[in-house]
Amino acid sequence: MQRWHIILILILVGTALYAPTMNNPLFWDDDDWIVNNPAVHELSWSHAKFLFSHDVLAGVGARSNYYRPVLMLSFAINWALGGRTPWGYHLVSNGLHIANAVLIFLLLDALLKNRRQAALAALLWLVHPLQTEAIAYIAGRGDPLSVFFMLSAILLWLRTDRFRYWALPCAVLATLSRETAVLLPGYMVVVLLASLYRAEPLSRAFGKALKATWPFVAIAATYTLLRLTILDFQNTLNWYQYANVYTEHITVRTWTFLQALWTYLRLTIVPLDLHMERTIPVLTTPWYWSVAGGSALLLSLAALIWRDSLRGRRLWFFGAAMFLLPLVPSSGIIAPINALIYEHWLYLSLLGFAAIVAVYGIRLYDWLYVRRRALAYLVCALGVAYVGFFNVQTVRRTILWGSPEQFYLQIISYVPDNARVLNNLANIYAARGDEKATEYYLRRAMEADPSQPAPYHNLGNLIRDRGRDQEAAGLYRQAISVDPLFHYAYRNLAALLLSHGDTAGALKIVAALRERIPQDTGVQTLYEQVRQYMPQKK
Repeated sequence: MQRWHIILILILVGTALYAPTMNNPLFWDDDDWIVNNPAVHELSWSHAKFLFSHDVLAGVGARSNYYRPVLMLSFAINWALGGRTPWGYHLVSNGLHIANAVLIFLLLDALLKNRRQAALAALLWLVHPLQTEAIAYIAGRGDPLSVFFMLSAILLWLRTDRFRYWALPCAVLATLSRETAVLLPGYMVVVLLASLYRAEPLSRAFGKALKATWPFVAIAATYTLLRLTILDFQNTLNWYQYANVYTEHITVRTWTFLQALWTYLRLTIVPLDLHMERTIPVLTTPWYWSVAGGSALLLSLAALIWRDSLRGRRLWFFGAAMFLLPLVPSSGIIAPINALIYEHWLYLSLLGFAAIVAVYGIRLYDWLYVRRRALAYLVCALGVAYVGFFNVQTVRRTILWGSPEQFYLQIISYVPDNARVLNNLANIYAARGDEKATEYYLRRAMEADPSQPAPYHNLGNLIRDRGRDQEAAGLYRQAISVDPLFHYAYRNLAALLLSHGDTAGALKIVAALRERIPQDTGVQTLYEQVRQYMPQKK
């Protein structure tokens, strides 16, 4: 089969699988990142400067560890072309994912020298249902966008003509799309070790590969230095406001990651019970079967890599490295981050899995075709059924993303005490005017996690609308006490105090907010507006 035939098949399959997302609404983090974020509502030089000098939530008056200006710029382009109409955003995200599958096919075609293996690997990667979290969720575009630029950089750098230097701006764009792209030099080294330097001893090949990728190492090092200094918006290396057993002990983070690794393996092979906001317990000792499973996985991969190297091959090295390397930033071992496990963290990792399955699947089929043709046909049928299972799961997930209410209900069926999801579900019922359901889920959210400010604030809004202003003011103050940077509660509390003629109290609240986020011009404007209500001294 010719190369363009395979590319066409990947495009058609990807388009059909993700077609159900085209009219899915923007919701959850899409609200703060896009819908309510004025920083992406205008495509201008001043707004571009703002995006490249602030974190992703600065436009809504909040603070975040995320710095992804190219991703935010892509949202601004979407907004300029179609406002908040969802289909344009989904068109871009779906297109990026399909383009990545094509790039993976081209890369593996060059590495494996076997078009059928490369095509099957790209297809498996494209249709795997774990990918839906990064594609159907517009705020998750950072994954496909950064991977697109990284794969482009790798393919360009493997060229021998003048176009190879276009890989450098691709590397910069990848890093500014998602922080994990600092690993691009590592991916390049893995590709070089598995291709150009495959016949050389590993130590010598590693030195040559590192030397060949030095411009990308320099880009990654420069970016890391900037993120730890002038672009460190909110404690880049630790997402937790308070020290705990997880943040203070690297051994705890290691045991917990090994547990996550075992879960990732299960979900990769048998992707059932998929849901957002997945959680695992923090493990303080290694005496758990899941830790043993994660350790066994690593030891097994090491043994397979060693066996391959004795035969002059590096397939298992490539597969294992491409599966494990993308998980390093999200492991929590180097730096404690905001979650212990997420399905979308496997977005690029699935390349390693797909490559191994495709190579051995095609080899088994070819071996059986010569010796036991009936068994070869059985293997082919099982492979088709496996890919079909992936397709069904992917379509189910993309359809579920189209109903925020059902989406949240599905999550809390697995994680009933997730405060963020309970709060989001309450917001849906609030928009419908169902006050009883709204209050029920907000109170559940407050009980599940008293440290989350949004449920207090939203319940305050509900109570305020019922005319119980004093109780609402207390809820706003609770929201501020658990998160002194939660600006929504400041604004609504100030407005409530103003409605009762307490101008001094309102000014005090806004002044406290201005002190905490002095760079926010909107807060400064609000402060000046409240000051106008103060009685003039004679």
